[in-house]
Amino acid sequence: MADFTVRYADFKGGEWGVRDPAKADADTFSGTNVWMYSSGLLGVRAGTKQLAVTGLSTHPIVPGPLAFWAYSGGLVIYLDRPYTIPFAGGAAAASAPLPATPSAPLRFVYANGLVYALSNGVLYKYSNPSTVVTVTTPSPLSHIVRWGYYFVGVDRNTPWRIWFSTVDATGAHFDQWGANDYIDIGSTEAITSLNPIFNTLYVGKRSGWNAVSGVLGTLASVRGVSLGNGPVDPRLTSVTTDNRIFYWSLDGRPTWFNGERPFIDASQDVGIRLTPFPGDTVIVTPTARRLFMATEHVDPDEVPTHILSWADSAWSHHHFPSRIGGLVPGNVVDGSAMPPDVIYAVVAPTSVGESVAIGSLQHGLDRPGHTSDQYAAPIDVVGTELVAGSVSLPSYWEPIGRQVRVRSVIVQFRKWASGVAGARNEIEVRIDAHGAYGRGEAQGEVAHWDEPCERSSTDGTDDSWRINVGLQGYGNGFQLHFPKLVGVALREAIILCDVRTERT
Repeated sequence: MADFTVRYADFKGGEWGVRDPAKADADTFSGTNVWMYSSGLLGVRAGTKQLAVTGLSTHPIVPGPLAFWAYSGGLVIYLDRPYTIPFAGGAAAASAPLPATPSAPLRFVYANGLVYALSNGVLYKYSNPSTVVTVTTPSPLSHIVRWGYYFVGVDRNTPWRIWFSTVDATGAHFDQWGANDYIDIGSTEAITSLNPIFNTLYVGKRSGWNAVSGVLGTLASVRGVSLGNGPVDPRLTSVTTDNRIFYWSLDGRPTWFNGERPFIDASQDVGIRLTPFPGDTVIVTPTARRLFMATEHVDPDEVPTHILSWADSAWSHHHFPSRIGGLVPGNVVDGSAMPPDVIYAVVAPTSVGESVAIGSLQHGLDRPGHTSDQYAAPIDVVGTELVAGSVSLPSYWEPIGRQVRVRSVIVQFRKWASGVAGARNEIEVRIDAHGAYGRGEAQGEVAHWDEPCERSSTDGTDDSWRINVGLQGYGNGFQLHFPKLVGVALREAIILCDVRTERT
């Protein structure tokens, strides 16, 4: 009979990040491609499902696409022209190309039931899908957002200046821009982001944040609200549903700005951050209040895309087998008509002429994906195997310095069918001994469980597995690892331990 037991059954603290596992909170974990379900189980995320779309041209430029956007009319992707795609997939509707071929990423905005596009400094309006009208602005613009009754744009030639469209007694006129309707923001440092939150427009620079409030053109005020740790690019910022701004700052750490001061989450440092995406890669979902932020891996041996996800006050980390060109919705308001708990990503092309691949991720699905799911799958787009997760649990150290040895691990879990013929659900378990006398770290052997997915139901089947271990030997502590999880979710893990007091 075991001298004592250690039980892991609470995962709500999420990913502990770069902290030492011995210093991590008891309700946290470290791993990839897993997150906590609403049931409290820690399970493998669903895979991304490729959207079935017809009528698209191939990619005309690399990197691309130059725009990927969502609004109430559907998804919009700019290839040789804009194409609007139903959220559920189907036939894409082509609109007229812009008069001048874009040479850099462009931005779409929406007002008065019409779509506007900012490309190469020029603002265009689609009065209908086949008619493009050029909107005259006092200066070329590098970025544009909708703020209430206004369009607000950053001057491309004077990058610390914002311009705004006209509002008068007859209403908002998004096509009219006055020659004197501008405001200079702070010093001559370039503006890197515009983020409206209700009656305040937050203007970001690398050096910090400014706030614009009041009535533009009549009585507006500008005040500096934060110095340091500002945003670096509008594609790397988004406004959350609790009225904060969420962004990558200068380094590889997620940053929050609450309107008063930034907070850098140093525990989730991803190291060298690469963000060569033409589209938005920091997004907020309209439902479930889940946030995503993407980066590319530097190491060619790693999977290309690393995404951090935040939900229920907890982080999780996810790896995807393809590089992405952008995520939607970049603005939570733009995603109001999207299917609940679904986001979209477009795969980045590696050469001109590649077919377009758009994937959907159903982040509110409390199980791995199944082939019958409309917005999820058991395998990621361009992947070849079922989505595999990994989990490491916090280290246990014997509080009074005794030597302990794990003799058994009992895993309680739930498993699901995938719909993929011949596929197997899997669990790998390994126990490592910490502080082994005369040896330091002693890594245990990997125990493997697997069975055909068909033995499980689509609603989930509960199961348990007991593993007898001990070859890792005695130590002052231990750590439980699950190097591979496929098609399953963990309910709890119970560790049965022996104790000895002598050092032999």
